Amino acid sequence: MTGRWRETDLSEGQMRQIARRMEGVLEQLPTAVRQAHERIVGGRLVKNNEKLLSLYERELHVIVRGKANAEVEFGNTLFLAEQVDGVIVDWRLVREKSPGDPALLTTSLERLHKVFRSEPLGVGADRGFDSPGIRKYLEKRKIYNGVAARSLKRLKAQCQDEGFETLQGRRSQTEGRIGILQTNFWDGR
Repeated sequence: MTGRWRETDLSEGQMRQIARRMEGVLEQLPTAVRQAHERIVGGRLVKNNEKLLSLYERELHVIVRGKANAEVEFGNTLFLAEQVDGVIVDWRLVREKSPGDPALLTTSLERLHKVFRSEPLGVGADRGFDSPGIRKYLEKRKIYNGVAARSLKRLKAQCQDEGFETLQGRRSQTEGRIGILQTNFWDGR
């Protein structure tokens, strides 16, 4: 595989990197063929922890999202917490099975409380973070609940509140930052 690299404009280091990537793919082909046979020919499910999700990214997981357009996604969970001015104050990259958005939020709030010795005035997040436990947690600590409700009736009522709108506007900017990180720093991963 590496015998004719001098005929290219690649450096030896570039050639070795490409060769390593190709060897990594070739090592996984028997697993990919076996998995495809199970699913396509045999019509059998493959357990999530046994699935080969990518030939290039070994640390991907099946993430059950329950969204209408994407029941599952593949990747890792990145949790970001920002102040209202956009400064990132907490983060967590979950490479194993995610504990779920509500658990990520309460864990983050506990970490922030240890650092700052006070509660935030309010918290805004998307509908995936909403749960009875989160609502009780925020109410008990007297933190304004700007988490978008799963219930459309509650969400409509929230949209009439200026504080909710402010926190949701901040959240939409966070989504854009994640897109910038993925595109410019993580090669789309």
